Amino acid sequence: MKRLCATFVTLLTLAAAVAGCNSKAESPAKAADMPQVNQENCKTENVKKLDADVRQQFADACFKRGTFKPSKPVAW
Repeated sequence: MKRLCATFVTLLTLAAAVAGCNSKAESPAKAADMPQVNQENCKTENVKKLDADVRQQFADACFKRGTFKPSKPVAW
């Protein structure tokens, strides 16, 4: 029984490792294909108009736009 479990765990680990190996890398959307990230272009209705291959990368860029503003330290 222990040998069967050990074999199963080994095969599962091997399958997970091989599943992550993809010989064909996905081509990321080119920066030239994406519109400028701004308030108007990041509206939902404008993002929906983009091609599917660019949409996710552009939506991620819209989500990450802005600047870092540290909060005031709070003493609890």
